[in-house]
Amino acid sequence: GVRSMGRKEKEGETKQKIQQVLRHLRNQGNLTLKQ
Repeated sequence: GVRSMGRKEKEGETKQKIQQVLRHLRNQGNLTLKQ
């Protein structure tokens, strides 16, 4: 039980990091498009 919970927490962290990176790239793309 504990092991699976830890794995789920790690998966959640990675998903959050990926979304943050995608958001960052999207923001950069918007900036370049505006210029």
